[in-house]
Amino acid sequence: MPGQGLFLIQEIEKGKPSERVGLCSRRSRRAPSPGVRQSREPKSLCNAHTAWLSGCRKKRSESPFCGNLRKMGFLSFPDFKTLQGTRQRACNTMNSESGVTLIELLVACAVLGIMAAIAIPGYMSMMPGMRLNGATRMVAGDLMSARMSAVKENNEYKVSFINDHQYKILDDDNNDGIADTEETETPKNIQNEYHDVSFSSTNNPIFKPRGTATNLATITLQNSSGNRNVSISMAGRVKID
Repeated sequence: MPGQGLFLIQEIEKGKPSERVGLCSRRSRRAPSPGVRQSREPKSLCNAHTAWLSGCRKKRSESPFCGNLRKMGFLSFPDFKTLQGTRQRACNTMNSESGVTLIELLVACAVLGIMAAIAIPGYMSMMPGMRLNGATRMVAGDLMSARMSAVKENNEYKVSFINDHQYKILDDDNNDGIADTEETETPKNIQNEYHDVSFSSTNNPIFKPRGTATNLATITLQNSSGNRNVSISMAGRVKID
């Protein structure tokens, strides 16, 4: 049978070449039955692979090619089911190594918690300074917008500071400095966005159609992180100090 030759080759790989070679020889000398064609496959397998394995088993004369084949397992001639089982075990091993254990997950959570405990207080201490800078930019932006609108519309714009967190911008069409019925007055409140910031102003500036300014003022904004100044020059330039 064809499987007999494969069995003999596996037994030869286990270290019993002398016994199995005799079996191969006896099988090869057996006379064929009348009318039955003898298969040459067992004989050719026994003779060829016995000589090949015997040559590879000699330590002194073993070639690197035979050594590599032995390490990779090709000299044992496994059948298809063995190969399929080996492949399935390798796939199961790869799948079992994916993912994390409960201990690894707990350690990662602990590290993230420590980092958050260190970073959050520092971030919270920066928030007042960020709010102060935002309020300063808001006031300076409104002053520059009033100046550009005065040049664009060719009339005066007046900025009046009502209290420590509110001001209004008047589009003074008749340049009298008074809010008439037809004129637009826009209110502003910095504490709608920056709740802890307040300001004080030395005057209520007026921007002229040519971009200059009168009633020059310095606006000081402050909160728990410090204070910032916004100044207006005679040329109408708005500067943050």
